[in-house]
Amino acid sequence: MSWYRLELTDEEIRIGRLNKIQNDFMKMWLTLDANNDTALFHLRDANNNRDTLYIYSESKAHSEVFCRMFSAVSCDAPDFAELVPMVSGERLIERLSATRS
Repeated sequence: MSWYRLELTDEEIRIGRLNKIQNDFMKMWLTLDANNDTALFHLRDANNNRDTLYIYSESKAHSEVFCRMFSAVSCDAPDFAELVPMVSGERLIERLSATRS
């Protein structure tokens, strides 16, 4: 189980990079049939005016693909309660919720 992060600047948000990443992630997620082991989350830190995307994966092969695609870096697990799922399978979300309770 691994977490990876990608921080976006206000300029990147303004030009639509968030939506592009979400769309590109979804396409590859479907291609890899990664719905049971990989997800994309969003965290908006309004206090610091920052957006961070988190990729969670239980598959080393899948995490390598997504980290390469988006230049995401390994990180500690974020506070799951604050994350907004962008691309995820329902069972994976249930598992993650259960382990954080």
